Amino acid sequence: MLSHDVTERRSSLAPVTGRICRSRSLQDEIAGRSYWHPNGFIKLVLEERAGWGQVRLHVWPGASGDDDVHDHAWQYESVVVVGDVREVRYREASDDEVGDEVWRHSYGMTEHRRFTLRDPVPVRIVMEPRPHDFHSGDRSGGAPGHVHRFFAVTAPTVTLLRVGPILTPFSHVYRIESAPQPALVPRPTSRADVAEWVDHVRRIATASPVG
Repeated sequence: MLSHDVTERRSSLAPVTGRICRSRSLQDEIAGRSYWHPNGFIKLVLEERAGWGQVRLHVWPGASGDDDVHDHAWQYESVVVVGDVREVRYREASDDEVGDEVWRHSYGMTEHRRFTLRDPVPVRIVMEPRPHDFHSGDRSGGAPGHVHRFFAVTAPTVTLLRVGPILTPFSHVYRIESAPQPALVPRPTSRADVAEWVDHVRRIATASPVG
């Protein structure tokens, strides 16, 4: 279902972003749901419904690569609108395997745009030997337990995501540091941020329609 939905959303991206560009009230609504993610991208939540999930744009204004290894508390499908991204996949090592020693933190939202890293557990993780590269039009996806890094190789890069409802109480972040962080407060987005990057996507979607 998510796979079909993200395809439909990509094909209607030009009129949707055009409507947002013409409406200050929509820009304010999106800004109120969105923030600058610590992994280097702007998370723009275009649509959100309880028990249904979200439609998002992830925008990397600059190339990244220092993001955390993590998983998600939901299923998602993603398509690259413009640019290039790389996914590096990991898994937790079995008892008889050699892996990198890290701490698995439980990650979750405590209130609006406030997050916490807590309950660190020592684990070992193994990186898959080959990364997965995605370019404009390419799709990817995952579910809870899909451990990876996902970052922009070129900039600006934009992905469109259809995110399902929350399935687990927490996701996980894997770090070398064991210290929990009780209050993570990302930088909020402004109306100007939304207007700038939604218009960027509108121009791309208008120039390269998907039928």
